[in-house]
Amino acid sequence: MEGGKGVVEQEWIRRAQGGDAEAFAALVRLHQDGVYGFCLRMTGRREDALDLTSEAFLRAYRSLAGFDVTQPFRPWLLRIAANLCRDHLRARQQRPAPVEDAVLADLPDPAPPPPGQVLAVHDRAAVRQAVAELPEPYRTAVTLHYFNHLSYQEISEVLNIPVGTVGTHLHRAKRLLRKRLVEQEVAT
Repeated sequence: MEGGKGVVEQEWIRRAQGGDAEAFAALVRLHQDGVYGFCLRMTGRREDALDLTSEAFLRAYRSLAGFDVTQPFRPWLLRIAANLCRDHLRARQQRPAPVEDAVLADLPDPAPPPPGQVLAVHDRAAVRQAVAELPEPYRTAVTLHYFNHLSYQEISEVLNIPVGTVGTHLHRAKRLLRKRLVEQEVAT
């Protein structure tokens, strides 16, 4: 986090570690859209995403005393959410549902794409569907990198895997996405 914003967040964390509920509420407000969007993209279901987001913050609150305030908070919080999503999908032995357009209205808007990289609405739907069909480690890495804007290093921390493995997951995911999108294009 940059300059003053990171200092403010660290102060909220310190205060929350001391039992200040309002400071923790400020952390929730700061990160809730990102965690919810991540959970929604991972599960494809609004109700599951809401439950998992709430559970992620509850677990973060319970574990906050052991959190090192000198470390970035967002990767730590997203690691909790990623583990919850993975366990949730594994318990139901299911793949995530494709995120429906009606559900997408709930997603916070990501940072605007660079000029020339804006996809048509139908292209975005095809990409969402293709991402939802990726195998688990690739889908998580893609979601964290492209939707939550985490660096390779931050993804490494969230998933507790080497940075090189993050690069491999993203490379393989892009190859699978490219193949799937070409197949969809040919089918239409």
